[in-house]
Parts: sequence; C-alpha cells; structure tokens
Amino acid sequence: MERDEITETPIATEETRRLTKITEVLNREPEKARLVKDELVSIEKRLKKAEDVQISLEGVKAEAPELEFNPRISNVWNFSECDKRFGREGYPGRIPGQIIQNLLYYYTKEGDLIIDPMAGSGTTNDVCRFMNRRYLCYDIAPIRDDTIQHDIRKGFPEEAKGCDLVFLDPPYWRLQKGSYVEESTSEVTLEEWLDFMAKLAKDCYEVVRQGGYVTLLIQAFLDEKVTGRFLDLPFKCLRFFEEAGFKEVQRVSVPITSQVKSPRDVEYAKEKKIMLDLNRDLIIFKRE
Repeated sequence: MERDEITETPIATEETRRLTKITEVLNREPEKARLVKDELVSIEKRLKKAEDVQISLEGVKAEAPELEFNPRISNVWNFSECDKRFGREGYPGRIPGQIIQNLLYYYTKEGDLIIDPMAGSGTTNDVCRFMNRRYLCYDIAPIRDDTIQHDIRKGFPEEAKGCDLVFLDPPYWRLQKGSYVEESTSEVTLEEWLDFMAKLAKDCYEVVRQGGYVTLLIQAFLDEKVTGRFLDLPFKCLRFFEEAGFKEVQRVSVPITSQVKSPRDVEYAKEKKIMLDLNRDLIIFKRE
C-alpha cells in the first residue's frame, strides 16, 4: 500500500493538527522556540540525573538492606554489636541502641516523653526519633547539638517533670575511670557514687509520672584494685529505688560482648582463676 493511500485515524489527525499549530506558533516567535528548547533540554537532564540517583539507591539497598527491628521475646538481650544507626561511633561506654529499642517497645508508646540524663553518645536521641518518641537528653559534657548541657547531680530540669520513662546508664563507678570528663561520677569514691545513685533514685521518683517507668542499666564486677571485693552494684541500686518508692517489675540480662576484653584480660583471668565480668543487669522500675 502506497503512503498516500493510508487513511489517518481521528486521533492521528487531531495530533497532527496540534503539532502543526505548535510549529506555526514557534515559527512566528523564534525567541519562545529557543526557550522551549532550552527547557526541554533542562528537563531531560534532570530526568537523567533522577534516573541515575534511583539506580544508585537501588544498588545501595541491594548491598545493605534496611535494618529491621525485631523485639526480643525473652529476658536475655544479647547483642554482639551496636546498631550503626544509633549513637556516636567510638564514644566510650556507647551501648547498643537495640537495648533502648526494646525498652521503648515494651514500656512506652508513640508520642511518650523519654528522658536520658546521661546521654553520652546520643544513642537514646537517635532511637527515640526512629521510634517516634519525644525526648529530652542531657549530659554534663554534651558532644551533640541535640543533647542539652546539664549536671544531673543537681536534679532534673523542670521540663522533664511528668515524663513517661527515664533511661539511666550511669558510669559503673570506676570501670570507665579516665574515659570521661573530670566531673564524671566515674572519678569519685565508691561512697560518693553510692550517694549519687541514692539521690538519683529519689529525683527520678519526683520527675516520672504515676504509672511511668525508670530503667537502670548497671553492672556488678570484681574490684581487685581499690576495694578488693565483688561489688554488687545492681543489688545496692535496687534498694535505693525501692526506698524511693519504686517497684521492680522486670530484670533483663544484657551481657557485654566478650570482644571488649583484651587477650591480656583473658590470660590474667586464667592465671588468677577468676571469671571475666560480662554480665550486666537492666532493671525496670515502675512508679505505681
């Protein structure tokens, strides 16, 4: 069939008319034609860039899929490493954000106010944003803009009152001695540290709402160098919080990974026939 024998469809005829009309307008106004051409080229470049970005993102997702949160269903929370999404890497005493994730899952709901008076690396800040909780995080020497400078030994700030949960991860007395600022409670005597924790328990009772929670991450350890005895800090702190008016509602074992112990630590433990301190308690208190 010859080309001039082809009968155009109604749609084709209409599109031909539109194209002819556009061409006539552009021929009469060459300046507009140039602008249209430039805009088409710009759109084409943006589309190409968007396509490249999409391909790049798909590649990243394929190599490192988004980490999901699966709550622990027992009272043993063993995490081999910190979730990279939460907290400042390399900060001394940084804990796995998964600990706080599970706490918020079990004891809070979206929109609740979470307080961390010793925020350190900012792990609590990041987890709260991830799980849609409001937060006020403090530290005596903040390293992040979203952590407020405050010394918790002076009590809680007014804006913290009525909160839903307080997360406490204090220095386990002298275990991190020299790692923090000079004002840290890791630099004081054992008696001063115990007095600090007793006051902190009372301050928590004043700030958390009725029905709210206080969670304490704490470790017992064998202190050979200073006191020469085993220090059951969880037991001592438990008494402080019960005397303040709290009720213990759960105890979770959160072991420290053995990777924090050096080969020298391992050899010393074998030589002295002592056990390495890897156990850590997470105590959940409720104000009834």
